[in-house]
Amino acid sequence: ISMLHVDRLITVVGFGAERVKEQLGSQSEYVIQEQQLGTAHAVLQAAPHLADKDGVTLVVCGDTPLITSETMEALLQHHLQTKAKATILTALAEDPTGYGRIVRNKDGHVEKIVEHKDATEEERNIREINTGTYCFDNRALFEALTKVSND
Repeated sequence: ISMLHVDRLITVVGFGAERVKEQLGSQSEYVIQEQQLGTAHAVLQAAPHLADKDGVTLVVCGDTPLITSETMEALLQHHLQTKAKATILTALAEDPTGYGRIVRNKDGHVEKIVEHKDATEEERNIREINTGTYCFDNRALFEALTKVSND
């Protein structure tokens, strides 16, 4: 992340917070997620620090496999060039078991992400997965998060 020259790094921590803080040290600000209730809930914990800001927010889940700075830079550049409200980094997996599946509409746009446990048999055959890495228009992100449910 440091290679992307971000203006502000906010890390949402919960379980194992002290180990994360030991690794990142003072290069990050920290907010606590008392209960681990998913990615949307985690990002909401940063709302007091970010919700009223313009710009782009990069969300990277802590359990995401190693993603290179070049890949993150390409994601960010694609997001900026397309002027999208949201951009998701996906991957093709030989065995997508356990991962959220990317369901696309007939135009090729992401329609939804379906968690493995909620996927139909047809959706479980999809090999394109959610990597847990996203770029968002910051204001659009926090506006949308107010509408997210756990259903």
